[in-house]
Amino acid sequence: MLYNTRALAIDSSGNVFVAGRTYSSDYPTTEGAYDTTYDKSGDIFVSKLDSNLSSLLSSTFIGRSIEGSSEDTASALAIDLSGDVFVAGHTGSSDYPTTEGAYDTTHNGYRDVFVSKFDSNLSSLLSSTFIGGIGNVNDYAEALAIDSSGDVFVAGRTHSSGYPTTIGAYDTVHNGYHDAFVSKFDSNLTSLLLSTFIGGSDYDDAEALAIDSSGNVFVAGGTRSSDYPTTEGAYDTVYNSSDVFVSKLDSRLSSLVSSTFIGGSTYDYAYALAIDSSGDVFVAGWTGSSDYPTTVGAYDTTFNGSYDVFISKLDSDLSGEVPNIAVTPADKDFGSVRKETTSLPATFTISNTGGADLVIGGVYLTGTNPYQFSIQNDTCSDQTIAPSGSCTIKAVFSPTKKTTFNALIGIDSNDPDTPTLNIELTGTGVEDHEEEHEEH
Repeated sequence: MLYNTRALAIDSSGNVFVAGRTYSSDYPTTEGAYDTTYDKSGDIFVSKLDSNLSSLLSSTFIGRSIEGSSEDTASALAIDLSGDVFVAGHTGSSDYPTTEGAYDTTHNGYRDVFVSKFDSNLSSLLSSTFIGGIGNVNDYAEALAIDSSGDVFVAGRTHSSGYPTTIGAYDTVHNGYHDAFVSKFDSNLTSLLLSTFIGGSDYDDAEALAIDSSGNVFVAGGTRSSDYPTTEGAYDTVYNSSDVFVSKLDSRLSSLVSSTFIGGSTYDYAYALAIDSSGDVFVAGWTGSSDYPTTVGAYDTTFNGSYDVFISKLDSDLSGEVPNIAVTPADKDFGSVRKETTSLPATFTISNTGGADLVIGGVYLTGTNPYQFSIQNDTCSDQTIAPSGSCTIKAVFSPTKKTTFNALIGIDSNDPDTPTLNIELTGTGVEDHEEEHEEH
């Protein structure tokens, strides 16, 4: 039978939780679990394994009680500091289980978001709520996160102009076909503390959610809206075509702190998001764009097929602070040099005039006559140059015959605008009895 695992989380003891949807009546459950009865037409499951994946510690169903009432799907999973287990997704079932005192115990539309909370053994449903708009509309939860206070954030997409928002939120007006949303509940799912839309005039879907150490809320997904909101100074404010978005909201969901596109010329979609101890933001998903942006020295900078996985790293501000490579002088004419001799060295200073670290890869000779020149005293290759920093390269000309030679020094770096900088070299070989003249 069909199984669909959509979410994964690990608790502080290393136990592994998975959640998803199953159509198998014999999907394994455990004695004492909240619900061990399959509903005969597809159920959500939540299962707990030990860290070695050798034992099924606990496993439960959760979903509708009336056979065939509608569809229930779990898409997100998170565990709080007490070990309680939160699962979120969407349901079309008016009888999806909710708990007394929860924020919303009434199913609102065609498909509602649900958020449910279990104890660590999956034996008790501690709290469970709907959230959604009224009418024949779809609301989908795709991501879940818990902040340091235990409050619960859920994100996804909604087709409903009536999806609940809160006073003072960043955006309380539904913008288009589908909007992304971010909503915040207290730990008991009794109160909707904050809730906002974010989106443009077309399709916007939040698939991933993360909270940094300052409480800022990052959300990522895919958009078909050319007017999806971005912020000044962000990495990419120009819509390409079905782009990834990464957006940063303040902890009150009242302000869009920073927001950027990232993508190429065709379809790009983000499904995962994480923040490291330095506050840098990692986003992953898939791309159909051969020109999806990559960086020098990355594991794989070549598009491989119909759709590739991508992993990208942005700074905490999602900013346009990028490295910028500059060289002085920009070219060099060695003038006339007797054949079978070597010119005086020319020194090139490579500077980083941008706002982020410049990572230099290879420094090499290329062009028409690279073997007539050579590089000496290269202090730039495989180096990271901080903003306002510099390094140097020296080159000489050693003509082997009487003629004019041309070559290039190529310098690869992570400058997004000039991934390969070329320095033009020229020089003329002359006979011994001819006048030698070297330009300085």
